[in-house]
Amino acid sequence: MTDEIKPEPTAESANAGNAAPQAEPAAAAELHLDAGLTGMFPQPPADQPLPPQNNSVLVYGAIAATLGVLLGLAFAVLVWRPAGDASSYDMGFAASDADGLTGHLLVNWNQRAGYHIVVAPRDPTQSQGFSLAVGSAPHPLSVDIQIKDTAGAVLCGKTILLKFDPRQAAALDPSDGSSQARAANASAARIAQALDIAQAETLELDREHGQDVFQNDTGKDGVTASITAQGELPCTKEAFDRAASWSFAPKFLTLDEQAALVKRQVDMQTLAGGSPAGDSTHEAASAPRKRGKKNAPPALEAFAIEGDDELVGVDASRGVIETSMRRFFVDKMSGGVAAVKWQDVPANIHYRCDFHAACTLTRSGAAVLYARLGR
Repeated sequence: MTDEIKPEPTAESANAGNAAPQAEPAAAAELHLDAGLTGMFPQPPADQPLPPQNNSVLVYGAIAATLGVLLGLAFAVLVWRPAGDASSYDMGFAASDADGLTGHLLVNWNQRAGYHIVVAPRDPTQSQGFSLAVGSAPHPLSVDIQIKDTAGAVLCGKTILLKFDPRQAAALDPSDGSSQARAANASAARIAQALDIAQAETLELDREHGQDVFQNDTGKDGVTASITAQGELPCTKEAFDRAASWSFAPKFLTLDEQAALVKRQVDMQTLAGGSPAGDSTHEAASAPRKRGKKNAPPALEAFAIEGDDELVGVDASRGVIETSMRRFFVDKMSGGVAAVKWQDVPANIHYRCDFHAACTLTRSGAAVLYARLGR
């Protein structure tokens, strides 16, 4: 019997029964992957919804809250501090007892420090004296203000001028008028007064040059109710940011001096509207009273002066020309007084002045100068 020879099993045939299928269906592979991921990351119960991964509402809310805080801080800075471009700050009111004045100051910063001030009488019953002091004061007036920090130290200051009218001052001057009119040399006295007024007007123009000057706030009745000024303060930005208070120091007429002006005006009006001398009591009572003009300045006699003199000094910075006998005031802004020829002294000049004390000055080889005659 012939034995059947069986082939020896090879490695491939030995492992044929144990080998796994070479490829599984795609659905089975995905099932195994999902099962593995599920085991690694536990899932919430089926009845609880998944929370959103990006909550845009909360994000926008946080941004809006942040912007609100920033805007609030910016508003607080603008309201409570004077710092910042184009910011304004109310410094409040200040009072001066001696002259019965009150001042209200506003400051602001717009590249530079600025101010706005209003000055008025504290008591409305003093308005007439205040108005006469503003328009007919016997001498120049001004108001000083100072900006201070929290410790009271002065940071910067300003002097503001009130416009001075020498003619109105002379109209209410008790030293002129009837007493001089009765003098033996009344004509010479009036000429001297005219010269004084002309010189005072020239000095006033020089005083006001380049300075801040109050403007009068006049009502319908012609009475000045308040005065107002605005301009720049010599404060640095650092000093302005530290501003906390201010002081108010008027160089004004006292309440007694204001009352004296009012009395003087009443007396002048009474004299102007009184009865003529020599009238009987009955005639004075029956005759209608004439109302005189308020604040009418005394009549000034015309005059003219002409002559030759020696030029002894020229101050171009002040606009003053000195001769051996007289003094002339030249508008220093004209530039003529600074000419080299006029600086050459001593020299002979010729002057001619009209009844307003307006003069022309001439000298050989130089341009004519226009000036006012001084004393």
